[in-house]
Amino acid sequence: MASGLRINFHKSCIAKVGKKGIVDDTWAATFRFKKAKLPITYLGLPLRARSNRKDFWNPIVTKIEKKLSPWKRKFLNKGGRLVLIKSVLSSIPSYFLSVFKVPIGVANTIEKLQRSFLWGDGIEKRKIHAIDWETMCKNKKFGRLGIGRMVDKNRSLLAKWVWRFGTEENALWRRILCASLFEVNSPAGKVLMDGLKVVISDGGKAKFWDTPGGDSVQIRITCLRIFALAVNKSGVV
Repeated sequence: MASGLRINFHKSCIAKVGKKGIVDDTWAATFRFKKAKLPITYLGLPLRARSNRKDFWNPIVTKIEKKLSPWKRKFLNKGGRLVLIKSVLSSIPSYFLSVFKVPIGVANTIEKLQRSFLWGDGIEKRKIHAIDWETMCKNKKFGRLGIGRMVDKNRSLLAKWVWRFGTEENALWRRILCASLFEVNSPAGKVLMDGLKVVISDGGKAKFWDTPGGDSVQIRITCLRIFALAVNKSGVV
């Protein structure tokens, strides 16, 4: 309201969070919001939904199925199919992949749709795949097609949040998540630390034990016995 913008009451709703949250008719009438139950959709993403369930990803899989429908490949050669596969992979699921970790089963389902579209597999007949999928997904600089694996793309997009977590020190979202998410020992944090090199500067940012050494391995791992005796395991240098 301070910015001069107005709330769109037709698109807004109010929902309780947790067992102690209370949303009654009085609250809804006061704020002129519709009452809703979680999970709800916000900016295209579901809130409080379980991303590890396959049905959570059904809308994404359905969209990809429509984009890679069998009738389209009849009008495209393999080069055209490859372009469409990359386009669909880079646009449709990216928004979800940048926030949620994709289950292996869902990633395999999407990659199966890609393979079938490229090679012309039918419902009842499977054509010969001249090149295995692992080889096709490798980078172009190795002479491959550079399609990319769904899981690898998901990991890289999630690791970007870890990078922002380390660089946007004054961001509100960072302060809120600081105590619980995107720590060095989290899955996304490990992905980032594997390829991260820290330059010692003012002595207030680089965690000594979690900083990769010359062999790109964290010091607390290479010096386990010393780390166990350390009094301050979160010291910075």
